Amino acid sequence: MNAAVWLALKDLRLLARDRVALFWVLGFPIIFALFLGSVLRAGLRGEQARVALVVVSGGAGAPRLVQGLRADPRLALHSADRERARELVRRGEAAAYVEATDWGALLGLDPTRAMEAAFVREAVTGIVARPTADSAANAPSARVETISVTKHASAGPRETAYVYPAAVLWGLIGCAACFAISMVTERTQGTFSRLSAAPIRRSAILSGKALACAIACLVVTGTITLLALLVFGARFERPLALVVSLLSATACFVGVTMLLSLLGRTEQSVAGAGWAVLIVMAMLGGGMVPLSFMPDWLLGVSDLSPAKWSMLALEGATWRHFSYRELALPCGVLLSTALVAFVTGAALLSRTRP
Repeated sequence: MNAAVWLALKDLRLLARDRVALFWVLGFPIIFALFLGSVLRAGLRGEQARVALVVVSGGAGAPRLVQGLRADPRLALHSADRERARELVRRGEAAAYVEATDWGALLGLDPTRAMEAAFVREAVTGIVARPTADSAANAPSARVETISVTKHASAGPRETAYVYPAAVLWGLIGCAACFAISMVTERTQGTFSRLSAAPIRRSAILSGKALACAIACLVVTGTITLLALLVFGARFERPLALVVSLLSATACFVGVTMLLSLLGRTEQSVAGAGWAVLIVMAMLGGGMVPLSFMPDWLLGVSDLSPAKWSMLALEGATWRHFSYRELALPCGVLLSTALVAFVTGAALLSRTRP
């Protein structure tokens, strides 16, 4: 264990001395996170062509509302009771739900999918405000009200909390790419061979690499978290759940790093292939393209991306208010992926010659 710690400290000292590598590990993810956050904030007020909508039928105007929404090609409707509908929206499985009332409609919206919510609100308002032959002249004006879908509505999240998971994801991606390249560099320069010839167990060498990568990931994610808290005013009401999610995502990307380092024999090949894999992983996981934009078949494929489970775990720990039972699924997938990736990468690396 001592050998693994010393090897990790060695890797971190080498990283600190290489200013270019240090920028790509620490500086670039933070800059990209700030850029991505500003872009996503702007996107929270955009428009979207299709939406998955849960309809709760209750009230005299329900038949007319449902009929009108079904006629809108932009909306895909699913029936559910009130509690089920609220849970679907809270967990991010639906963009919104609408409940018909005697005076109009209630809307429950996913705050990170405001582009779709704009269409929902427009469609519902148009149907509710449309006069009918049976409406009385002195009837009160119809209206549409928006209600919170979270269990802690009084402390609603700010926009920073919405973009925080994507910012952390890109920080982890930057660390994984840089450490994968550094591992292949050690193989090409003979450092790995010299370490293997030393009286150090192979498991200690690999553990040291993993520990160094994990520390760098935690420094990056910790810095992004502090920026979100101190500079942008985010509020995370469940710090323990957030720590569990961050540790699970970090462990997953440490394992992914081990596999990425085996995608080629040179720094150039690993850099190209590694970034290609990570970008596709981010796209499938919602780090670049919102999952709500994807067709149904691609949503099924996205389950294979660790980025999707990282985003889900971080959203659940921050503003979606997942219970620990709900959080167990994404964190369990991340930890299982970490174990499989690390064991597979270590086995392949032990057979790889520089």
